[in-house]
Amino acid sequence: MIHGITGSGSALPGQRPTQPAVNPDEFSRRLEEAQRGDQEAIAVLWRAWNPRIVRYARARGTLDADDIASQVWLDAARALARFQGGPDQFTSWLFTVARRRIVDEHRRRGRRPEVTMADVPESPGGRDRLSERDDLEAAITLIRRLPDDQADAVLLRVVADLDVSEVAEIMGHSEGNVRVLTHRGLKRLAELLGVGFEPSDGRVPGGPDRDPEDGDTEDAVTGASAPAISPER
Repeated sequence: MIHGITGSGSALPGQRPTQPAVNPDEFSRRLEEAQRGDQEAIAVLWRAWNPRIVRYARARGTLDADDIASQVWLDAARALARFQGGPDQFTSWLFTVARRRIVDEHRRRGRRPEVTMADVPESPGGRDRLSERDDLEAAITLIRRLPDDQADAVLLRVVADLDVSEVAEIMGHSEGNVRVLTHRGLKRLAELLGVGFEPSDGRVPGGPDRDPEDGDTEDAVTGASAPAISPER
């Protein structure tokens, strides 16, 4: 296990473990205020969640990640009055909306963006190690080379810091498939970065004697200011 590439749910290179964006008590208060149209409360939620949404959209190869994030918040504002749940559910809800927006953009474009070898950083061997920021940027660039499902699984588990069950619901896969996709995605990233990889618990997903390449699940692989938005009542 070298330089942050580990099993499901671990950090990407240069990324610290994600902490709750807003503690549950404050979230409940801010949510109620936002549902009444309080712009300051909406700004608090935006500042807490928007960076991860932008990072997710950018890593999924969107043409304008900030525009995608803006669309997500507009969609969320329209339904905010009906939302119920805590910060974890809010995260899952926002990323469900974000994934739909990204899928729609990719469908309109007709193909995924191409990433050339010129975009891929050199292996760390023989040169100074990249800074933490550069490592994370490099990993995000490389994620675009993964198959869509693997990219989504890695980003939702690592960047969005969602539980396996939440990612499974967003992606429409079983929890076992999400574990396999995340494992394969992180393993491929480790290969592209030229670093070592091992699952965080020392085992591959699916059990102590199962290799995800054996197909153990049925469908496995195949700085701005907050916007002024008013939730619809």
